[in-house]
Amino acid sequence: MKKAVLFFFCLVFVACGGGGERFKLKGKFKNLNQGEFYVYGLDGGLAEVDTIRIERGRFVYETPCETPTTFILVFPNFSEQPIFAEPGASVEVKADASSLKELEAEGTDANELMTAFRKQTLQSSPAEIQKLAEQFASDHLDSEASVYIVRRHLMQSLSPDYATAERLLAAMMEKQPKNLSLKRLHATAKSLKNTKKGSAMPSFSGRDIDGKSVSSSTLKTARVSVVTTCASWHPESINQLRRLNRLRRNSGGRLQVMSVLLDGNFDECRNVLRRDSITCPVLFDNKFFDGNVVKQLGLSSIGDNVVFHDGRVVGNAYSTDNLIKEVESLLKK
Repeated sequence: MKKAVLFFFCLVFVACGGGGERFKLKGKFKNLNQGEFYVYGLDGGLAEVDTIRIERGRFVYETPCETPTTFILVFPNFSEQPIFAEPGASVEVKADASSLKELEAEGTDANELMTAFRKQTLQSSPAEIQKLAEQFASDHLDSEASVYIVRRHLMQSLSPDYATAERLLAAMMEKQPKNLSLKRLHATAKSLKNTKKGSAMPSFSGRDIDGKSVSSSTLKTARVSVVTTCASWHPESINQLRRLNRLRRNSGGRLQVMSVLLDGNFDECRNVLRRDSITCPVLFDNKFFDGNVVKQLGLSSIGDNVVFHDGRVVGNAYSTDNLIKEVESLLKK
């Protein structure tokens, strides 16, 4: 996969750049001699998607870093794990390729707290994880790890708790007043109330990557509709869109799909869509995560989604497999 320059990383946030400070990430894997995975900045903390190569079970990755930011490691099985970068810091990762959920990261407080949370929740149910996430965030309001954990386990779970997320994020802002990512996430938590189950689809319009007009009226003509976010370099978001597009083609007009591109590389995106015969509209807003559609629908990450049935919200933030199951079930009604 080619590196795709993400314009919005430069336009929205500049967390890691060309200054003198650097962040170093190194690690070793059991049961994996050679391979590669990807790293991107969750909220603009990296100017491009990078490939990290593993040789003899080890890797070293170094990048300029001027302010604390969250990196996301994307593994070949589409699983993701956060790493919290700080200027001048060095973090070491240890993992077994057969059990990436048990990944350990040490070198900074935030990464060590995240490692402890992973271990604590390994055998927990989703409901138990939510309770543990709430307690963790309450106990560590000043940690970047808490910001990620609230995002992942309270806002992007199958049973999101936006009210608790909003309360915790507000408390965190008092402890982390300079954290722009946190402020944005708090605003997102408030807007997600618009996508609670049963809410009507908001009206919106824009242009797709070919400059054609697109709007919510197209979605409202179908019994079932889905809006996702995607990036050409993010394999799971494209896989999600590919599978939805297949269902759409076979739905006889009962399913409409639209995606919002969070990637400024139009040429690469067109190539990906054409290669996979994805023909549903892909909207582009150069404000990216601060764009109108993303805010109205409470979409907070790449690969996020919201599902509508008869113009009303059914749910959001599904994993790809659960999203497809939900859509198939709704199409049978």
